[in-house]
Formats: sequence, C-alpha cells, structure tokens
Amino acid sequence: METCDLLLLYKTDYGEKGGILHTYSAEFGFLVLRSFELDTHTLFVARGEVHTLAVISAVFDLPHPPYTMGILRCIEKLYPYHRIQTELVRNCISLFMGEVLERVLRTSAGESVLFSFIKRTLGLLNELPTSELQYFTHRFVLGLAIVLGFQPQGEYCAETPAFNLRTGLFQEAPIVKNEVILSRKYASVLSDLLMNEPIASDTLSLSERNELLTALIHYLEIHQEVNLSLKSLAIMQEVLHC
Repeated sequence: METCDLLLLYKTDYGEKGGILHTYSAEFGFLVLRSFELDTHTLFVARGEVHTLAVISAVFDLPHPPYTMGILRCIEKLYPYHRIQTELVRNCISLFMGEVLERVLRTSAGESVLFSFIKRTLGLLNELPTSELQYFTHRFVLGLAIVLGFQPQGEYCAETPAFNLRTGLFQEAPIVKNEVILSRKYASVLSDLLMNEPIASDTLSLSERNELLTALIHYLEIHQEVNLSLKSLAIMQEVLHC
C-alpha cells in the first residue's frame, strides 16, 4: 500500500458509495483509482465532499497489470477549497483549470514542482479577492506551460515587440499578420504576465482578453503536443464574461 497527497482531477460515482478518481501526485504522476466506499480513519467524508481539484491524503494500492486502476483504500485527510466550491466565479475558473489539467497531466510524470504549482494556484484561486481574478486563467495557463518546461524566451522591447507562439521567442514585428505571432498589444501584456505585474482592467477589452487566453492555450498545445479541445472555455467566458 502507498500513502501520499493526491490532487483529484476527475471523479465519477461508482456503485452506491464508491467512486472512480482520476488523480495526480508528485510521487506517481497520473493515476486512476477505484473506491468501493469513500471514507476515512478519523472522520466521515460524504461522497459529494470529495470534489474535483480537492487535495486528499490517501492510502491506496497501485494498479497491477493487466488492470489499469488502483484501489483507493481510505482517505485520511481532505483538504477542500470551500470558496472555489461555493462562489460562482471561482467555481467556473476551477472547471476550466480541471479540464486543462486532466488533459495535460495524463502524459506527465510525477513532479514535485508541478504538484506544488497546482496546489499554490488553487490556494490563490480560493483566497484572492474577486477583483484580482480577471487575468487568473491567463496566469494559470502561462504558469503551467513554464513549469512544464516551456518558458518564453527573450524580452518585450522596441526591437522585439511581438511574440511567436511556435518558437516561444519575442521577435521583430512581422510584415504580414501571422496567426502564431502575438501583436505588440498582446505581447506587452504577456510580458507583464511573465513578470507578474498587475494589469489594469482596461488594458484589453473583453474580446481581446478572450483572444489572448486562446493564444496562450494554443501555446501550451503546441509545446505539449496535445489537442485540448476545451469544452469549459466557452462556458466560462459566457458565464463570467472574463
């Protein structure tokens, strides 16, 4: 048996009391666990309380070939993010985050830096004032790309006022518009995101913020070599107008 902290990426009910959990951990990477009953040694945990993007300390058996699922024996502790679950803005952002992580982490090995980044990001989503969440999804996608090893190179300046999504470099402005090259306005905001600078709410319009987020998702797709096809993106943008 193994014991470690797990991030819950996806959960579906299994039988009357159990569940099938897609998880990620620093020790084992992506792992699917089946549980016949979700409970703990020290306190009762209702099945509904074990929500997506919660962090649990769990005891489980690793899968043994030809089986692809391990067995979750018990949950020792549950670390929920209550504001993410109860506030609409945070909940919609978490749905987007959960879908991105579910698709990306399927091919990622266990890494402590990556696991710590996700926990820290969830903590910020749970605690930051709502007024500071306007560019939260942009910072999350860019931060995830960086932790996965795709750090943008160069710097935004007069000589290199554009950013190439494919090469990951700040570069000279192109003569002809190119869909994989961010223009001066977007490259400037990207530079601010990289330096963790505050961004005024009127820097980009709603449609421009959506376009920049789509570009950052494409950057992650290009370098992670994955097609995310996110269903939650349109829902989040419609509900939150973010």
